[in-house]
Amino acid sequence: MLSLMRFAHLINVEFFDDLLVVLHSLIESGVLFALPLEAVTYLISVCCHFKGDVLNIDPMKFYTHLYKTLFKLHAGATNEGVEIVLQCLDVMLTKRRKQVSQQRALAFIKRLCTLALHVLPNSSIGILATNRILMHTFPKTDLLLDNESQGSGVFLPELEEPEYCNAQNTALWELHALRRHYHPIVQRFAAHLIAGAPSEGSEALKPELSRR
Repeated sequence: MLSLMRFAHLINVEFFDDLLVVLHSLIESGVLFALPLEAVTYLISVCCHFKGDVLNIDPMKFYTHLYKTLFKLHAGATNEGVEIVLQCLDVMLTKRRKQVSQQRALAFIKRLCTLALHVLPNSSIGILATNRILMHTFPKTDLLLDNESQGSGVFLPELEEPEYCNAQNTALWELHALRRHYHPIVQRFAAHLIAGAPSEGSEALKPELSRR
């Protein structure tokens, strides 16, 4: 796996379909969960190099695996792991925004907010900064700031498929808890997101924070 991570950009496209089949089988067997961060790093290499343009693949299994992997991060894990995951999210959600459905974006934003409650403050800041970018990238996700249901069904937080967890029927209550966080920058980011992540006004971030 480490070799694949390092040399993914050198693999001939003709062999990549077979490689993806093997990777999918490893995901389904659960083998990759023993190496979650390495697996995520490999996905970054795949997406950065090919970006879904060269290969005709359905990356849904990769998104599902990443969605599952998020809750493997916690306050006892290293911040390096959080950084890798956030880099992967940038590639798979922000840079591929035209291929990402609103349901998928809603599910990841919700799960990231929940994750921000379970990690160290500097990781929480990185996660909230990522959510800020996602809310700007997918403007309709601001419905998560409303406590009214937006559709049929009930939010299923335990479901491992981001497309089908009904994230539109939940709210980002975690932000209100984070607004009372002991770390002042976490508090500031949470208040900023609750206000809809404005670019100006009293709830806008200072320039040094908005560049995080």
